[in-house]
Amino acid sequence: MRRERGPPRTRRPHRGSASLVVLASLVLSLFAVPFLVHVSDVTTADSVGYAHLVPGTPGPSVQNFTVNVTDNGYQPSVLNASLNASLHIHVVNVGTVEHTFTVDAQPNVPIPQNITPAELLAKFAPSNASLVNLSLAPGAGGWFNHTFTALSDPSGDSYEYLSLASGGYQFKAGLYGFLNVASAAGGPHQVVFLNATGSISFVPSVIVAPTVGLPIVFEVGIQGSLSHTFTLDSIPNDTGLSNSFSNSQLLAYFVSHPPLVNDPLSPNTAGVVTPPITMPAAHGIYEYVCTVPGHFPQMQGHVYVGVTPQPPNNVPVISQTVQVGLFAVAGVVLGGAGIFVWVGMSEKNSTRGRREEQPPAPPRREG
Repeated sequence: MRRERGPPRTRRPHRGSASLVVLASLVLSLFAVPFLVHVSDVTTADSVGYAHLVPGTPGPSVQNFTVNVTDNGYQPSVLNASLNASLHIHVVNVGTVEHTFTVDAQPNVPIPQNITPAELLAKFAPSNASLVNLSLAPGAGGWFNHTFTALSDPSGDSYEYLSLASGGYQFKAGLYGFLNVASAAGGPHQVVFLNATGSISFVPSVIVAPTVGLPIVFEVGIQGSLSHTFTLDSIPNDTGLSNSFSNSQLLAYFVSHPPLVNDPLSPNTAGVVTPPITMPAAHGIYEYVCTVPGHFPQMQGHVYVGVTPQPPNNVPVISQTVQVGLFAVAGVVLGGAGIFVWVGMSEKNSTRGRREEQPPAPPRREG
């Protein structure tokens, strides 16, 4: 006898279609992530350096020195004094002939050794040419009391002292020394850290020094096997330093505009630490570069003193393009997962519905 057939079965959706949807979503994500991240050539916030405030301790209020003048030179021949300190130098002639202790009033200009005695005496003939001019007989002593309240060079000043006795010939015989004046190293200041790298770059290339009025100490390390310089422009917001400069133009620029810092960096050394530098302007953007041929303009950076960096100053922040791109990728992945769940639930509901709507099979007849 012929068996009655039920209604034709509906074909089930293929489970592999959902898997293909998810797989396609993941593949799109892998291609979309690098494209969206690099579309704006984004750098990270690690490329910005911030100055560290060092409260420090006040510099010395009084400094006392003793200088012995011999027939062959000054002992010591170098004195290091602090800005704003009350300076007291006791000078004693321990030689057998008369000497002078004369301090040049013009800092940072060493007297050339080839100067003639007549030229030397003419240089110091005006009364304002020296800060002090003590004439000391053998065994006699005198005092130089002074307070330096300002620096002509932010990194420090150097005043030469010498003897004009014997018609200027004692200077020619080696009776000279140097009085160095700088900001007190223990005073409040800001410290910034950066590195010159073998990839011909400064890291970081953006430094923010928000505290106005405090000197800045630059600690510059070196990475890699290349030599560099750390050269800090003295002119804030400078438009005269052009990225189109050749190396000869760059060097000529710094001859006519002496930099605040021009320190060589060698891979054989541990880097440099500058003395506390008081910037010429309390607010401004200062550029630092490397003057080694072929390293500029790729190797440069900027110090924002009392200024908040804003685009288009290449402030390294994550751009909106990247954020939107990452959200788009996340949407693709989540959308694919949602389709997978929807297909799975639809299949389950369809199967359940077919089972409920299926009419009961007719009873089987016995032979």
